[in-house]
Amino acid sequence: MLILQGHNHVSESAIENFSRIQYSLSFLIGVTLALAATYITIKALKRILENMLKEKLFILKNAYQMKRIVLAQILAILSDPFLSWADRLTRSQLGRSNYVIQSDFVSDAVQLLFVYIIYIAFKMAIQLKEENSLTI
Repeated sequence: MLILQGHNHVSESAIENFSRIQYSLSFLIGVTLALAATYITIKALKRILENMLKEKLFILKNAYQMKRIVLAQILAILSDPFLSWADRLTRSQLGRSNYVIQSDFVSDAVQLLFVYIIYIAFKMAIQLKEENSLTI
């Protein structure tokens, strides 16, 4: 029997019968999607900040980057079921939880809604700017 301080006792048979392949694939897919979302978001924010430093705020390039942030948030939401499944496997089979990376579908969905609203407002501001520049 494996005994860890501050954790439940886990028998060797539970460890041997643990669904390693399901856990590994689920965790790998979830982390890959989450990291891809993070990378896309950071890259998009970097480009937006570069444009802001050039004093180019309401341009189509920034709107495109905002759209990329929305898509990255969708990737983050897609990672949640995989991370939840991996956590559920460790809880049900080993009696412990993976607190290193946890998914939070509700939080990610609220963030997506918030980012999408900002994206829509940003696109409307660009359209308004274009309309104002076309008027005489």
